[in-house]
Amino acid sequence: MSKIYAFLLSMLLLLTGTAIGQNSTGDIPTGLFLDGNVGIRTGGGKVFTGNENKLNLHLDGGAGYMFNKYYGIKGDLGFDFFSVKDIASPNPDKSLTLRANVQGVLSISDLAQFGVPNFRLLLHAGPGLSSNFNPSFRQGAGNIKNDRGLLGNDDMYNVLAGLTGQYHLSRVLSLNFDVTTIYQIKQNQYLERMYRPAFINDYNSNMLNISVGVQYRIDDAAVKKIIKKKSSTSSKTPTTQPQIQPVQPQPEVKPEVKPEPKPEPKPENVKPVIVDADNDGVADSDDKCPNQAGTDQGCPAVEYNVNNVLFKTGSSVLSEVAKKVLNEAAKYLNSNADVKVKINGHADATGTEQVNTKLSVNRANAVKSYLAKKGISADRISVEGFSATQPIADNNTSKGRSQNRRAEIRLSRY
Repeated sequence: MSKIYAFLLSMLLLLTGTAIGQNSTGDIPTGLFLDGNVGIRTGGGKVFTGNENKLNLHLDGGAGYMFNKYYGIKGDLGFDFFSVKDIASPNPDKSLTLRANVQGVLSISDLAQFGVPNFRLLLHAGPGLSSNFNPSFRQGAGNIKNDRGLLGNDDMYNVLAGLTGQYHLSRVLSLNFDVTTIYQIKQNQYLERMYRPAFINDYNSNMLNISVGVQYRIDDAAVKKIIKKKSSTSSKTPTTQPQIQPVQPQPEVKPEVKPEPKPEPKPENVKPVIVDADNDGVADSDDKCPNQAGTDQGCPAVEYNVNNVLFKTGSSVLSEVAKKVLNEAAKYLNSNADVKVKINGHADATGTEQVNTKLSVNRANAVKSYLAKKGISADRISVEGFSATQPIADNNTSKGRSQNRRAEIRLSRY
């Protein structure tokens, strides 16, 4: 084992020393990549003490994505084969560890801005899951159990870290030399000896993999260029050359001479006649008082204002203050028989829509009834209820709600 570690150490020193040599790793494309490696594995028990470690076959492969030349992410699957010598049996058993990991990838040479042309040094690390399989295992002496991977009694977590030296044969193809150590957590079975004392329920183990392989990169820029080219090609409509037919002689046809039609008389611009009998600027068709000049929709404006009549919450009963206001209004109306009255009832927002609608109409009718008692003809009075849809003050305050509980009296001559 000491020879293996000496070899690994010398390779790492060689990769690092070579990478420090010059300026840049070159223009390597970003985007999707695929890689695969084959190599040897050592460890499984106590890898750094050398207890019963053997060299066995290791395979791994995966896919990833480089966001830029500095960092990326990848996922991979690893397969480690074992030839296991059981203490209780002279014949070796075959075992397999299946590993799946998600890793971050970091380009050390690009971050540190050192390296040689066509070479890059990458650090990769990440967590994962492992399962041990031993279908040919036989029961022997001691506390020996069969390995059952994938949700069996020999599934475990793992954490790995490694260094990859890449030599770029082209922009999309590289040779890889990788050294990775794997730390497996809470493993139930030994990978080498298949034996453990009765008092040990689980333990942690290490593996060390040395492998070579290739990486193929799918250039993002090239993919975009191909997609753009296909899009522009498909948008072009193919043109076909028209076939030229021989011209056949045609008999001479004399054109028929028709008399030129007489031009139609152009219509004269006739201005519409606007009739305004009282000359108040409002057409008779829109004038409410066509025989009286005025500014209120063609009628003389009423220069008398009636204050709003206010009510208590939920009530349509006229207060003494309201009656005084209506008494003054009744005097004016009795003196001006051509003036009409429009009464609009309103409510605050404390009740339901149905209640407020009825209450607003009742308030308008209360005012109408009082004016009728004062000698104003009912034909001159119209009423309408608006519920709480037209507040004139804030319904969130007591003062505002008292102003909204009202009846408005509008006077006009139409």
